[in-house]
Amino acid sequence: MHADGLKFAFHPASPEMPTIGARMQVDFQTVFPLMETFHGLRMRMHQHISPEEAFSLIKGQLEAGNPVILAQDDYYNPGDPNFGVRHATHHLMIVTGCEPDTKGLYCIDPFFERGRSLLPYDLFAQGFDRCITCTPVATKAADGVFMKAALRDIVKEELRGKSAAAMLALAEALPAIRMEDETKGCATFGDSLLFLRHAALNTSRRNYSHMLRYLAVHADSPSLYGTADVFELLANRWMIIIGHLTKLNNLAKQEEGGTASQETVIRGLMAKIAEASEAEIEALEILHNQLGHDERAFNQREVAAAVHHEEVAVKEIVPVDLVPYFHTRAIENDAGTANFDSEGYYFSREGAPEGTLRVADMLFAFPALALDDRDNLVCQGQAIDLPDGEFQGLMLLGCCEFGSYRESLTVEFADGSSEDLPFGFSDWWTYTPVDGEIIAWRSNVMRLGKGKQAAETYMYAKKKSFRTRNTPVRLHLPDLSTIHIFGISLWK
Repeated sequence: MHADGLKFAFHPASPEMPTIGARMQVDFQTVFPLMETFHGLRMRMHQHISPEEAFSLIKGQLEAGNPVILAQDDYYNPGDPNFGVRHATHHLMIVTGCEPDTKGLYCIDPFFERGRSLLPYDLFAQGFDRCITCTPVATKAADGVFMKAALRDIVKEELRGKSAAAMLALAEALPAIRMEDETKGCATFGDSLLFLRHAALNTSRRNYSHMLRYLAVHADSPSLYGTADVFELLANRWMIIIGHLTKLNNLAKQEEGGTASQETVIRGLMAKIAEASEAEIEALEILHNQLGHDERAFNQREVAAAVHHEEVAVKEIVPVDLVPYFHTRAIENDAGTANFDSEGYYFSREGAPEGTLRVADMLFAFPALALDDRDNLVCQGQAIDLPDGEFQGLMLLGCCEFGSYRESLTVEFADGSSEDLPFGFSDWWTYTPVDGEIIAWRSNVMRLGKGKQAAETYMYAKKKSFRTRNTPVRLHLPDLSTIHIFGISLWK
């Protein structure tokens, strides 16, 4: 179903498409035929029908043994953080059963990773937007040769360069962007078409990676695992772009941001979009070649030997004092100023570590309960001074907002040398590792004026090694304001 997921178009400005977000096309209505071709499921959208008609349709499908996909207004979904707060129909649930007496629907919510829960009929009736039925049909999907050939034809079409040209057109249009127009009528930046369609570019490439892993198994093509990893990295490029768009939006709202600062961010965005487009073409050329080769012959080619890193035992940990660098509050506090994502969400302090946080062989200073005003920093290119001493590496504690991100920090050493260390964190709502990070602490999410919510949120930790044991004197953080850091430690 994700075989066409890399398609992208950027349309000329018009009265119907006045903003950059509106001009971006990421949905080409090909998912349903692809589901039938590759998975043997005939899917049909049912919209503009009454709740009674929708319930009857869903009930009939369930009785036939077929699940139904449901788009429900978040405002009427008791399992959603926006329940009773905000109207939105961005994500989907899967209906797996119903209560014959009350007409309540049992739903699974993959986005929030919630198991089977009951949606009462009165809420379903008020919030129903659309549903999708899935009926099994005969297919050649079990034939690995057929699947690879069909995908190769799609990749060949993509290599004609239409999507790549559209991405470059998007980049070239950015100097004229007006963030006030992009966000007009939106409660948050996350509701704007600019954000949502860039997020779709990230999601589609991540789904493409998952599709290649599926094909690696079902078409007996293990070489596709490596290519899947490449598309996972491509997805991360778009998350970084979203992070810089978020920064641009924040600058546009702050008079002190200044036009020069916005122009710098825009130039960076243009370069990153062009680089993402070029990297995608290179990845598609590799994939096209793979799909056209016999797997056994392909696996006989020479590959570079992977560098093996032995796990080094940690003998001593020295936490870095980050309090002078903290400037925002993410964990519930007495002053009521916690606001992790600028949308009113923050971590509950229930069960928060007192003074230090330990996970696996890592340890961090964790002063959140002792401090009431600030407990983390947002990456904005800061230089962090480090304690004296020779160390083997560092440990990072943090998480991201508005998606999962991967960037690099620079370590400056006493001998004048430096080293760039890639690092990244998952989104604080959803654990999808981007750099091998592990969950370090979990907490219920809080919302201003609403209290504790059902969703669980996370902080993550990762240990990084320097190339050689050395004396670090300073860290230079990336300029990506969607990455939050709560702790840094040095180890040897």
